Amino acid sequence: MIFWHAGASIGIARATFRDPRMDLRFLVLGALLPDLLDTPVGLILFDRLRSVRLAGHTLLLAAIVMVAVVLRTRRG
Repeated sequence: MIFWHAGASIGIARATFRDPRMDLRFLVLGALLPDLLDTPVGLILFDRLRSVRLAGHTLLLAAIVMVAVVLRTRRG
């Protein structure tokens, strides 16, 4: 499942931007970030929550990360 997230993200980015020099490290990290955040916590609290998909799988976290990246990489 992990390779599916990374592979699909790379495929979509390559098809969209068509730049062979594109650095894919942050793209793959962003694709895996929800699972890296939620899985350990979800496994610990699985008896109470019955799910490993928590805050990392929300649009709110995606928006927060996107704003942080835009502010951090702003040019000029």
